[in-house]
Amino acid sequence: FARISIPGAVIVSLLTAAFFVFIATKALQAQKGQPVTGAEGLVGMVGPVRRPSKGNAAKPPYTGMALINGELWRVQCDEPLREDDEVRVTAVHGFTLIVSKSAS
Repeated sequence: FARISIPGAVIVSLLTAAFFVFIATKALQAQKGQPVTGAEGLVGMVGPVRRPSKGNAAKPPYTGMALINGELWRVQCDEPLREDDEVRVTAVHGFTLIVSKSAS
């Protein structure tokens, strides 16, 4: 069997422990971050209205299509939508995004 000195073993053990603490810290940070995929990842994204609905424009919810994250989505809003209005996703219901007009 190979012999290793006590100080050498301590150094290797400390380096290994430091490596695993670093990896565990990064894993926990990744778990706490906002999701970037799926329905949860769409909440908070902003995009322009591409096709406002021409139907029942007298009462909410107002519908249309908006370009969110490079994809065309059906959207619903409590306010009337016009083409190129900026909207922010507040919720996801199936394949329909619930949006509000963006302040920007």
